[in-house]
Amino acid sequence: MPLRIYTDEHVPTVIADELRRRNVNAQSARDVGNLGIDDSEQLEYAIRERAVLFTHDDDFLRLAVVWEQSGREHWGILFAPATRYTIGERIRRLLEYAVMLNPEEMRNKVEYL
Repeated sequence: MPLRIYTDEHVPTVIADELRRRNVNAQSARDVGNLGIDDSEQLEYAIRERAVLFTHDDDFLRLAVVWEQSGREHWGILFAPATRYTIGERIRRLLEYAVMLNPEEMRNKVEYL
């Protein structure tokens, strides 16, 4: 099964749009009506969709630790500071993840772009 990517509301929607144009199964929080929900709900949505969550919000890094300590699982979190890469570079790096990895390889992992 190919890697699915869900971008939270901190990520420009153009990233999910461009990933879809490149045949990646990608959704943004805006696409699915998840703007304004809290981080746990964002991650729970990604879990239901069996999707890796991509974010610029470092609160998810702390949330991943809390979830790990409590034995909760997720399909992975990809993190990049919003100002570290151009939008094009973020898309390119996410494409690499989508092509090279399957969902099981990202399960319960946190990766930095």
